[in-house]
Amino acid sequence: MLVETDEPSRVVDLRRGGWFWISNEVVTTFGPQIGIHGLAVYAVLAQHSDASGQAFPSVQRIAKLMNCSPGTARKGIAALEQAGLIKREIHQSRITGWRATVYTLLETRRPEAPQPEKEAAEFVPPGSNSDQRLDQTLTLGLGQILTTNKTQQRNKTQSNNTERYGSGFAAFWTAYPRKIARQKAWQAWKKIRAGPELVAAILRSIAEHKQTEQWQQVRLIPHPATFLNQRRWEDDVSKEPKALEFQEPA
Repeated sequence: MLVETDEPSRVVDLRRGGWFWISNEVVTTFGPQIGIHGLAVYAVLAQHSDASGQAFPSVQRIAKLMNCSPGTARKGIAALEQAGLIKREIHQSRITGWRATVYTLLETRRPEAPQPEKEAAEFVPPGSNSDQRLDQTLTLGLGQILTTNKTQQRNKTQSNNTERYGSGFAAFWTAYPRKIARQKAWQAWKKIRAGPELVAAILRSIAEHKQTEQWQQVRLIPHPATFLNQRRWEDDVSKEPKALEFQEPA
């Protein structure tokens, strides 16, 4: 459709603001190794990861988001493990006995290439491939600087939260998946006067709630203040439907 106007052209971004990020090296360096399914699984894990870089989605949920079979999702997970991009662990609750798969996103490291034999140095004229390699090195260096600055900013934010609210509430706020109305949550936290044992119990309960089918949808997760005021960490989550992968015997 042609619209005539005297106003200058401008670009408008109509996309929504919700987003997550992954390192460029996952695509450019590890992409050929892990393949399209590995990239898709990594994107799902990055979307579900918390501030500590851990994610808890079941294989069934990963497969659903990828629109593939659970077997294909498992192949993608195995490719990520082989490439050293994730660490997979089985966590078992001492209270309920159920087991969950925890994925940790690891720092990306370029795979080591075999070292060629040393040869005599030769003159390389300007404009050759060496200039291209230098440009690539500078680009990667800039990406590492930006990633480091973002990590430092995140650590600074967590440190400020600890100084302002105390280590107990800071740990609760970091672990809780729905971050809304922090001041109300802080008021509710002060009322319960949580000591170290209660803080540990609340964090365990949050980890268990994250495995339930209800908590897979953010809009169904209660507000942090509601969770605290209603003492929801005392709920028996063992009776709630779980969104967990079936663990086959070794």
